[in-house]
Amino acid sequence: MRNVLASSCLAFLLLACEEEAHFCHLMDCEDALTVEASSALGAKYTVEVVIQGTTSTISCDIPADADGKAGVVSGSTLRADCFPSNVVIYGAPAEVTVRFRDEDGTLLGEEALAPEYEVSQPNGEGCEPICSQAQDEVQTVPAANPNPKS
Repeated sequence: MRNVLASSCLAFLLLACEEEAHFCHLMDCEDALTVEASSALGAKYTVEVVIQGTTSTISCDIPADADGKAGVVSGSTLRADCFPSNVVIYGAPAEVTVRFRDEDGTLLGEEALAPEYEVSQPNGEGCEPICSQAQDEVQTVPAANPNPKS
């Protein structure tokens, strides 16, 4: 009986050792929607974002030396980042209306979007966090004074 028990325990340990260990990395990610403008934006522009009937206005100031870096965001309770040709809205709204306006208030473009999000797990399958990210585009006319970095 002891030999049967010892053999069973040994077989279990060998099978357990054959299973691959599951490790999770420590990368972070956030839910986000990147909205591209189809034409050049100005160095200063605003983005009106309507989510579930609530409008948030994002004021963007893109420095001349931006080169892909985020510009200065002001005037919004919505978390966002501004870039020369797009805005990143943090969160994953199912439906959103986005309006790009020039610095003088001229409407450059407006669209109601229903983004298709891709789910990612940067730390591996079965590991947190799980993030939803999408990219969409709003058809715009060029700004009066386009930013050369757009």
